[in-house]
Amino acid sequence: MKKQLSTVMIALMLMSPAAVLAQDLLDDVESTLAGDHLEMDDLDISGQLTPAQRLEQTRKKMEERNRQMVDKKIENIRIKQEVALTKKLQSAFDQNMDNIDSVSKKEAAVVEAPPVAAQPVIAPQPTIIERVIEVQPVKVEEEKLTRITPFLGLSNFKGSAIDFESKANLGVNVDYVFMPQLTLGVGVGYTTMEITDTANSYADYTNLGNQYGSIFPNGRQMSFDRLSLEANSRYFLTMDSKLKPYVGAGLGYNRTTIKYEGTGNGYSYNGVSYGSEGVSTNFMTANIRLGAEVDLTSSVALGLDLGYTKALTSGFGTKNEVSNVNEDQRRLEKVSKAIEDADNLTVNAGVVLKF
Repeated sequence: MKKQLSTVMIALMLMSPAAVLAQDLLDDVESTLAGDHLEMDDLDISGQLTPAQRLEQTRKKMEERNRQMVDKKIENIRIKQEVALTKKLQSAFDQNMDNIDSVSKKEAAVVEAPPVAAQPVIAPQPTIIERVIEVQPVKVEEEKLTRITPFLGLSNFKGSAIDFESKANLGVNVDYVFMPQLTLGVGVGYTTMEITDTANSYADYTNLGNQYGSIFPNGRQMSFDRLSLEANSRYFLTMDSKLKPYVGAGLGYNRTTIKYEGTGNGYSYNGVSYGSEGVSTNFMTANIRLGAEVDLTSSVALGLDLGYTKALTSGFGTKNEVSNVNEDQRRLEKVSKAIEDADNLTVNAGVVLKF
């Protein structure tokens, strides 16, 4: 009996929440047995449970209750673990599904973009500048190749024995843009000047005596006229700016006429009437020039030209106005030849009209 009680006590001690209650009950049973030494013969035969039976019944109930409590705790722990595991698995599953959906959407967008509903296109309202351009479209300027340049200037003839200034030097030049920076043209010019022959000392006029000096006391007046026809070219150093410097060259044909003015009141000597003397001659010239043009508009420009001209040939086709040559006729021939051989410098300004 004691052996059985020891076994019950060890089992009750192993049961977690009911161990304290079982220990108290076991102490009561052991004190009863130690004091009375109850034997089996002392059991109530009337059918009532003996203390041992009641103790066993109580033990079994406690064991059942403890087993249920242990099972419940184990079940709770298992449920918590399964819930945690389930949550982890669900989270991992959801993450995988999200990744798969994201990849699928990207591939679908690359393969075929979803149709987009057509939006009505509203044209922007034109600005004031756009309206002006719309009403007045910009026209592309055609390149103007033909140029007409009327000019006006001065001319100087300087030689070993003369230094004359012209009264006027004028003309017109027509050229064509043969290449982007090269023009070819022709020009017509006219030069006139008045010369007072003060270098004649009348010393050679011995036959005229003082009568000539009294008629022309201040020397005789000469008039000079030159008509020139020229072929020329200009090379522009730049065409990309408003200021266009150039260099040029040309060849010219010149016809000059020089004569005395004034008849001396009809004075004549040896059949020669003074005042009818004159010399006409022809010669070829070459010239070089340096100048520039300034554009005012696409069709108009101002030009300035500096030129140097020199005779290439001596006068040919010379014609004297009188057959019975007197001293004044010879004087005109000398002056005409001096002008022909002189260095001729010109300064001209003009307006360039482009077409």
